[in-house]
Amino acid sequence: MVTSDDVWQSELEAAFSLPTARLQSILQFFLGEMERGLSAADQSSSSSSSSSSSLKMIPSFVDSLPAGTETGRMLALDLGGTNFRVFEVVLKGDGAVAARHNKYKVSDAHKVGPAEDLFGFLAECIKDFLVTSGLPLDETYVLGFTFSFPVDQTSINSGTLIEWTKDFTCTHAVGRDVCLLLDQALRKLALKVRVAALVNDTVGTLIAHAYQDTKTVAGVILGTGTNAAYVEKVANIPKWHGGATKTDSMVINIEWGGFDNQKKVLPVNKYDASIDAASGNPGVYLYEKMVSGHYLGELARLIFLDLATQGHLFAPRDRVSVKLHTPHSIETDFLSLVESDTTADLAHTKKALADQLAIATESPKDLQTVHRICHLIGLRAARLAAVGVAAVVNIFLF
Repeated sequence: MVTSDDVWQSELEAAFSLPTARLQSILQFFLGEMERGLSAADQSSSSSSSSSSSLKMIPSFVDSLPAGTETGRMLALDLGGTNFRVFEVVLKGDGAVAARHNKYKVSDAHKVGPAEDLFGFLAECIKDFLVTSGLPLDETYVLGFTFSFPVDQTSINSGTLIEWTKDFTCTHAVGRDVCLLLDQALRKLALKVRVAALVNDTVGTLIAHAYQDTKTVAGVILGTGTNAAYVEKVANIPKWHGGATKTDSMVINIEWGGFDNQKKVLPVNKYDASIDAASGNPGVYLYEKMVSGHYLGELARLIFLDLATQGHLFAPRDRVSVKLHTPHSIETDFLSLVESDTTADLAHTKKALADQLAIATESPKDLQTVHRICHLIGLRAARLAAVGVAAVVNIFLF
């Protein structure tokens, strides 16, 4: 006899199922998008011609990797998601690096306000770092700017913002040179800091690891957002018109978070659609919204809320939990805590529900359901991420 529980559980399982055959078809489409992205010159987010690709495949202007012998001192910035970091980095040679940094929180106001306010804040943080680190303000510093958003790079130290991701929506920024915006903010504070290089965080990850291991050919970010970069032969980049490079190679920023915005192969379900609609960039970066840390906790909350509303999850007293109804009230570490819970009574899951959702359920069925939901979300994210990694690996195998 089929029960109502059997029906909704089967529907949920089906919504997050990714069998091997489907993964293989997604991989083949991913490889095709990579090839089209290397050929198509149009990097705009609105491009929708049949020849365009959802993968921007952006040349980084990094045409050689470290030898591990370089030495020197520089500043480095990392702007990605919630936090902004300012580093002093010392390269010692032999792959050895010393670094110190300060971390600053990017407020919601800075994420959505005018671009000048955001870049002014970044400049203030750089000044604060110099002061608190005891570094003189009257010296000249070279700076590497890790900017974890899609940029149409025009040189090693310039590039225009294509679009915001990760719920940044700053006005008067898209289409402008982000290095110039930072330079203008630095000059307002009379800081002698020169932007020497602009890199995506994934490109930066690749370069940093290559300094320690010269065999490195790719970098992957699986964090607040997700992306990858790899070393490509210039001969395989038809859209590159910058001439020969030192090594006949170029580091490519895939921008794989935007894979399959057209929803041709991605298994988008109703919860994914809700995540997308409520995001700061609806209709784009769907792959990132199914894989990255910024969205997985919210995906779990939406499923919990849906099942609770239907009476399948939690007791009536817990279904009115304010946090259950509050967007982004679940951090992604919730899924990790629950997924790793091997206790017989799922005690860690019970504690996580109490801590993050103020839900004090004693029901074994509730705890098992929550545990299964977190497993399904994590497993699908891992399999989708594996598709991207497999596509990059494929380049070096064939």
